[in-house]
Amino acid sequence: GDAARLAEAALVRAERAGTPAVVCEALEVTGRVARQSDLDAAEAAFARSLAVATAHGLELWRLRALHELGTLDQLRTESVERLCQARELAVEVGALALVATLDLQIAAGLIKQFRADEGLVAARRSADASRRLRLATLPMALVHQAGAYAQRGDVPRMETCLAEASAIAPDDLDVQGSVHGLRYAFLR
Repeated sequence: GDAARLAEAALVRAERAGTPAVVCEALEVTGRVARQSDLDAAEAAFARSLAVATAHGLELWRLRALHELGTLDQLRTESVERLCQARELAVEVGALALVATLDLQIAAGLIKQFRADEGLVAARRSADASRRLRLATLPMALVHQAGAYAQRGDVPRMETCLAEASAIAPDDLDVQGSVHGLRYAFLR
């Protein structure tokens, strides 16, 4: 509640002051709050942020809005098209950590669509960048690699990835739940 109220107040002030970066930031907060209960309202906020960022040449804010819109697409339809567009832009602007995160989301979407080969490529890119940049995305990138290997019927590689993910993040409940869930689903 506080975040929504503060974002609305910031939006009004930023529009009056003519500060488009602050407008984009306020709209991002508004969209993220709305995403919890109203995907249409979230999309409207992120789309407006994208329009403002584009109109004012704010590439980082354009990237962030496109990422958020791609995340909504993935929630609604598993589409990864806008996430791929955001990834291209992240590469252009040098947002390397965000590239790894986008690759992780793209991998998840592709694997859910049973596009294992493409999902594996995205998951590997995320894992490689995560290792190189020492990012916290590495364990889940390995889990997604394992999911792609499972879809391909490659149990030894699936198990190798799951073991590494588990070893890297032994106390992370999301990682451990994903590891055990994938093993259970595949071995049933």
